[in-house]
Amino acid sequence: AATAGNVFIQKGLILNFDSESEVAGVLAHVLDPGSQRHIAHHVERTQTLYILSLLGALAGMFVGGEAGEGMIMGSQAASASEPRTYSREDATEADRMGMNYLVSAGYPAKGLLDSVKKIQKLYGLGGGNNIPTYLYTHPGIDVRIGYIDHLLHRMNRQTPEKQDNTEFLRVQALLRAEYTDPQSALQ
Repeated sequence: AATAGNVFIQKGLILNFDSESEVAGVLAHVLDPGSQRHIAHHVERTQTLYILSLLGALAGMFVGGEAGEGMIMGSQAASASEPRTYSREDATEADRMGMNYLVSAGYPAKGLLDSVKKIQKLYGLGGGNNIPTYLYTHPGIDVRIGYIDHLLHRMNRQTPEKQDNTEFLRVQALLRAEYTDPQSALQ
């Protein structure tokens, strides 16, 4: 989702997922009205943190020496990591609300879990990567999967178990025929 609330769907989202409910899971997360507000708040917080970081760096230059270098590095680290904390909290809320939207729209709640697992598989995320968690804008993928799985088990309402994916598969075939090898669309 963009700052103006626009959502852009790329063909890769449809071509790389196995069901309509998986795509709906991604969209339910992104379209959470709370996440739209979070984008605007994130921009505001980032501007404030940038100014504070700049002031801290200037103070560090004024102080000089090792203490000044520490102030500069601390200012940079704070401005780099603080927005990620808010983003992780926002993403967790968007997962929770997204699951509710998914079910309300008649999709299996498992669609959100399946979509996050698919993202993990496609991008090789999860255990074994060397990227520190504090650099992520979202909670670690394993944490998200555990949280969404926990939400699934806590849900009291019945959700549809299976959906007819005929139209989804038709759209995938049309996209493959148009943008990839047309023969792959026949598979």
